[in-house]
Amino acid sequence: MQIQVTIGFGQLVELAKQLPSTQWLRLKKEVEKATLRANGISEEEAFLLTTPTFTMNNLKRLPKPEKQLRNGEQTNFN
Repeated sequence: MQIQVTIGFGQLVELAKQLPSTQWLRLKKEVEKATLRANGISEEEAFLLTTPTFTMNNLKRLPKPEKQLRNGEQTNFN
């Protein structure tokens, strides 16, 4: 059996607001995926575009903590 219902955007928003948080997150994820596909962006590209980036200062500090960790020294990343 299949039912088709026509509702307005405002009604759709109100229905979405009533969803439990887990279902809201699933809906949000699906909408974001559809938007990315419509814009020609793959999930991998979207992940790379939204991840934090390193500054030059961050990159310069990476080898030093690694060396300190190998030597068993305490490392302060702040």
